[in-house]
Amino acid sequence: MAVSPEERLTPDIENKLKEDVDGEFKTRLRADLTDQVHAIDTLLKAGVSPEEFSQLDTIKKGLQSAEVILEGVWSYYHPSS
Repeated sequence: MAVSPEERLTPDIENKLKEDVDGEFKTRLRADLTDQVHAIDTLLKAGVSPEEFSQLDTIKKGLQSAEVILEGVWSYYHPSS
């Protein structure tokens, strides 16, 4: 199940990750980020203009950074998991 738009926009994601002992929220958010990266890859493989490529590549890098940050924040609050 994907993360709802409301959950994505919640400024309180860090608190949700802190309370996410079983990792369910992290897993859903990670899957959502991964889906978005795959969607961008599909667009890039289909061929886009150089300007679109630059924009999509920047977004893709941001999403990939978010995946790393997500894992780091969750691991910080749940070191034994």
